[in-house]
Amino acid sequence: MDPDHRWTVRAEDSESTQEYTPFEGFELTAKVTDTFLRGHHVLDNGKITGDPTGTYLSRPTA
Repeated sequence: MDPDHRWTVRAEDSESTQEYTPFEGFELTAKVTDTFLRGHHVLDNGKITGDPTGTYLSRPTA
């Protein structure tokens, strides 16, 4: 984590496939830079590493 990193939330910068965020334009401090999942380094200096894992669970839309 970088406690001094200041940034603005933007949907276009998100890894999500959604094209919006209710937090668009929020100014934030601190940012997660590295993440480990089950012993694997999956976020390295803010960049996703490796192939996706898991199973997609489809949800009904109506």
